[in-house]
Amino acid sequence: MSESSYPPPAFYFQVFFTGTINPSPGSFQEASGIQANLSSEEINEEEEEDNRFNYKIPATAKYENLVLKRGLMPNDSPIAKWCMETLAGGTNSIQPKDISVRLLDSEKNPLMGWDLKNAYPVSWNISNMGSMSGEIMIESLAFAYAYFTIEGK
Repeated sequence: MSESSYPPPAFYFQVFFTGTINPSPGSFQEASGIQANLSSEEINEEEEEDNRFNYKIPATAKYENLVLKRGLMPNDSPIAKWCMETLAGGTNSIQPKDISVRLLDSEKNPLMGWDLKNAYPVSWNISNMGSMSGEIMIESLAFAYAYFTIEGK
């Protein structure tokens, strides 16, 4: 990442869904949940008489769900079909895909990227409807994933 693009704006990004013959891009207004946390386990050696300390040892990494938000799209989009088939079919219908989120510069060149591995939809919802509101209908899609890797320039 060049110094002229630091810190990069977070509003220009692109999302790709892979795991099919042709990766399909998706247009979203918000992406969140690219997060890893390493849990720890606390150990107290109680056998020692004068042990006043607890020790923390690393346990497992946990990943948040990726949440993508966009204006409501038609049901016939490949992403919508995959989500609805998975959510309606239960565990027997899960077909994981990799999801790539790319942060772009002003000329559409990738600055950084996050590749989320073995993702599948876990939630789909739409925003509230209100006759007095002038807001557009937003759909939120949440995906569980195994882990992610980071690509940078």
